[in-house]
Amino acid sequence: MASSPSTRLDSPADSTPNLEQLHALGHLLLSHHERTQNLAYLDGAIAVMQHATHMYRKDYAFYPVLVHQLASALHMRFASAGKREDLDSAIAHLRRTVDSLGEADDEMYLMMLLTSYCDLSRARYLQYNDLADIDAVVSTGQRLLDLTPDDYPGRPAWLSALGESLSIRFQHSGNLDDIEASVRAHRQAIQLESASSARVDPSYFHGLGVALGRRAQRTGDAKVLSESVYSLRQAADDTAEQSPNKPHYLSNLAVALCDLFQSSGKEEDIEASISAHQCAVKLTPVNDPNRANYLSLLGIAYGESFRRFGKLEDIEAAVSAHSEAVEITPDDRSSKPRYLHSLGNALMMRFYHLGEVQDIDTSVLLLQRAVALMPRDHVGSAIFLSSLAHALGTRFLRTQQLANIEDSITAYRRVVELTPDAQQSPGHLSNLGVALRQRFLCTGDEKDIEESISVLENAVELTPVDDPFKPLRLNNLADALVSRSHRTGAEADLELAIDTYRRAIKLTPQTHPDMPGLLLDTGIALEQLHELTGSSTTLDEAIEAFRMAILEPVGHISVRLQAALRYTLLTSQFRGKQTILRAYSHVMDILLEVVWLGYSVDRRYEILSNLGKLVNAAVAAAIDANDLPQAVEWAEAGRSLVWSQIVSLRTPVDELAQAHPDLARSLQAVQEKLRQSWNAGRSRDFRPEEYASGIPVVITHTPGSYHRELVIEYERLIAAVRACSGFQDFLRPKKYAALLSSLDHHDDGPIVIINVHPDRCDALVVCPGKAILLVPLPDLSSERAIELRRQWMECVTGHGLRTRASGKLGLLEPKSKPLMVCLERMWTWIVRPVLESLDLANLNDRLSHITWCPTGPLTQLPLHAAGIYDDPSGPRIYDFVVSSYTPSMSAIQQGHRKSMPPMSAPEVLVVTQSETPGHAPLPGTVEERDRLKATLDRGGIQNTIISDGDATIEVVKSAMNRHQWVHLACHGSQNQMNATQSAFHLYDGPLTLSDLMGIAADNAKLAFLSACQTAVGDEKVPEESAHLAAGMLAVGFKGVVATMWSIHDADAPVVVEAFYRELLALRQVKEAGGKGAGAAYALHEATRVLRDSVGEQNFMRWVPFVHFGV
Repeated sequence: MASSPSTRLDSPADSTPNLEQLHALGHLLLSHHERTQNLAYLDGAIAVMQHATHMYRKDYAFYPVLVHQLASALHMRFASAGKREDLDSAIAHLRRTVDSLGEADDEMYLMMLLTSYCDLSRARYLQYNDLADIDAVVSTGQRLLDLTPDDYPGRPAWLSALGESLSIRFQHSGNLDDIEASVRAHRQAIQLESASSARVDPSYFHGLGVALGRRAQRTGDAKVLSESVYSLRQAADDTAEQSPNKPHYLSNLAVALCDLFQSSGKEEDIEASISAHQCAVKLTPVNDPNRANYLSLLGIAYGESFRRFGKLEDIEAAVSAHSEAVEITPDDRSSKPRYLHSLGNALMMRFYHLGEVQDIDTSVLLLQRAVALMPRDHVGSAIFLSSLAHALGTRFLRTQQLANIEDSITAYRRVVELTPDAQQSPGHLSNLGVALRQRFLCTGDEKDIEESISVLENAVELTPVDDPFKPLRLNNLADALVSRSHRTGAEADLELAIDTYRRAIKLTPQTHPDMPGLLLDTGIALEQLHELTGSSTTLDEAIEAFRMAILEPVGHISVRLQAALRYTLLTSQFRGKQTILRAYSHVMDILLEVVWLGYSVDRRYEILSNLGKLVNAAVAAAIDANDLPQAVEWAEAGRSLVWSQIVSLRTPVDELAQAHPDLARSLQAVQEKLRQSWNAGRSRDFRPEEYASGIPVVITHTPGSYHRELVIEYERLIAAVRACSGFQDFLRPKKYAALLSSLDHHDDGPIVIINVHPDRCDALVVCPGKAILLVPLPDLSSERAIELRRQWMECVTGHGLRTRASGKLGLLEPKSKPLMVCLERMWTWIVRPVLESLDLANLNDRLSHITWCPTGPLTQLPLHAAGIYDDPSGPRIYDFVVSSYTPSMSAIQQGHRKSMPPMSAPEVLVVTQSETPGHAPLPGTVEERDRLKATLDRGGIQNTIISDGDATIEVVKSAMNRHQWVHLACHGSQNQMNATQSAFHLYDGPLTLSDLMGIAADNAKLAFLSACQTAVGDEKVPEESAHLAAGMLAVGFKGVVATMWSIHDADAPVVVEAFYRELLALRQVKEAGGKGAGAAYALHEATRVLRDSVGEQNFMRWVPFVHFGV
């Protein structure tokens, strides 16, 4: 082709380069760039080729090749520098050249340019999400196919590319014609390729699988979804491990398997999905930008598994995967909001299971950030906003802060506005309806409940009957109808609600985790209808609904507990005693599951604060049915649950080791790790102070998550042990016979369990080798017990008796009427009936020993000091028996179990703190130490003294592991939020019970806690014995001397000297048989010495000293 004068260079003829020369120079510069990766060569090549295209335009037949090369070079520079103008310029050059070519021009050039135009337009779409580009790709791809015959070698590749583009456009347009055309194009590509080649390119199967999956998502056709999985699996299987496409193919296969799982509910589908996702992540380099996407999709799959099966390890894995995706993604990456959204949803799911407030708070923060980063006109903005609204509504349920539900409703309304009518999601409407109902329950505004029902009816109507969310939306509508019936009293609303619940149940698979909740809600509605109508049939149906909810093997344990409570309440009112016992049996079984070992300790106490009275009710029901062994079993199973969990981690596994040594070793290893990680459950999983960008730093591998992982493994091992012959009841709550047999070595007198319930109050007296003795306490009532506790605590707190003090305590007047009235009532209502029933209310030379196990309000009362003190000859309990306390029968059994071989004498550790930094001085501890050492030396007892600055945490911990007796004279404090953080205050900080869990010697016997607040329980969880004394028993000591309130600094030396002098004397004459009860007798004598010294009616001085254990 000749060049025209108008396009010649403005230079001498002999110096003007022609197009071939410019092309050659550009090609040479490109070659240098490819070899050296020096961008200067690439810039030079582009400049030369741009000059050539400007100067010569279409004057040479070689011009299309030059334009193609220029476009490739510009795309190459875009990939390196990221400047959009390079990509735009490349596409513009190609577009102009294609448009200028006529039908008569070389078809080869046209197809070359069209192919390049398709590729770069697709690249620009993927980078900037401009729908015009994908439209251009589709039209250009169709033009390419029109230019080529069926047997053209490149036709399968073009068909596949066209199919992919149509599939992408379908995601935006929702036009079924696009996805149907996409599937056809992919099928044709595979058909043509298989006809001409022995091996079909895996990318063709992959493209078909993706298109089929998108069509299935739109149509809900399970058969099409199965075809999608088949094609995607073919693509992944046919792709080599080292191929860069392998992770992408595996990831899409995993997504399809997750979709299939949502349809099939088969566990193998979600397991295969997770496995494929894990392989995709493993094959992707750490610095690959696709890795974050694969991690996020893995997290979603774990979340779906958790939602269906409720396995905590799944939601932990989901949070971990989503967190890593967020962490490795730069803030300016367009995918960042999506990853934040997924992590926020995962934390919200974990909150539903664990109830940790920090999870829902972090979820809200993450979702707010995701919404802020998402462009307002983006297709996903409504979904993100809906998730934020859900999180706000969820937080409202926990906090009851009206602002949360107000913000939630505002966000849901915006979501509905953003969703086009043609794509109106019934899910968004249902969520709005739920939020309106929640606000109605808070404010009582009838407009909210009317709108809620209207919106929920619309959502149900818009949801197809085979939609897996149909039952949930029916349930939401039924809930709203029940709420309206509470306001109006309309039977019609309740009847319609019950019918709606039943429709939801009918559509829900039997093993679905939502089933217990549906049955519970149905039972509640039936119960309320019975209250209105008195129908016995309705009552029967309510009781049956609750019973079925209890027996469901899936679902959140708290739902089954609520069902059990309702079942118990109805059977108590309308059924016989045996039915009532069966109901309480369900409650007790579930109760032990509710207080999960993996929760933080304060979370467990929070749960128990709402459940303690259940145990008293169950015990009262068993007593009423004259099933005293069952009453004792339940009294034991429902007490000191947190301490029992600690004790279980120290349980010997000798029998298991003989039968299954490997299993025993694994169990012991996990138990040891759990003892070390006990307090980790309280650790925070995010640091709000670190998110200057507005994004919380979520810490995935925290002590808390590590603790939960250990608990999951521990439970797996326990299940494996119980599957072994002869170990079916391993670490289960003991039956009465087993409890009794474990006390065979207990000859320290009766154990008295006192149960307080509004219906009846009783003492259950347990003596090894004898039948349980029931002692009714007719003069005691629940109300009287609560008032007695209030009056007594008022006396104690009114005198500032909460810290060991060296100054003068507020002493009571000798005839302090309120105090003596309390002690007299303890005698009359509680102690005297018990002693009389045991024939112990008579004076004897040798006092009998009795162990008190009080419950409820009685746990904070000094039963060991009960008596009539305003009469000089009146009865005093200390004249008849020696008293000890125990948080449970198991604590007694623990004290007798596997005693170490007898030693010639114990070794005693004495720790004193007269000047603890940050605390009031305790000068009396110096005298206490000196008098104690002198007493021990006279008795020939080896002792180690650690005082003041030498008494650091690490030194004391190390010494405690080597001594059988430990004496602590220092400040003590009780942590009511987390009893394992109750502590003894040493020179460099607090020594907590959590610290002691892993160090107490196996042969630890006696701890004397000469500190304050060491036997003070928490009135919110009285059954838990949340104090230092019970904690010392739990970490391994057999017996503990403690104080119920402050002790006078000058009194401690008197009591300590008298106690150890008597204890050593008892050991010498063997009057106590060398058993732990000697400590109780020694304390009895020591308090007598103090009482004689300060005066009997100076109760605040001698009463606080108590003995726990054996």
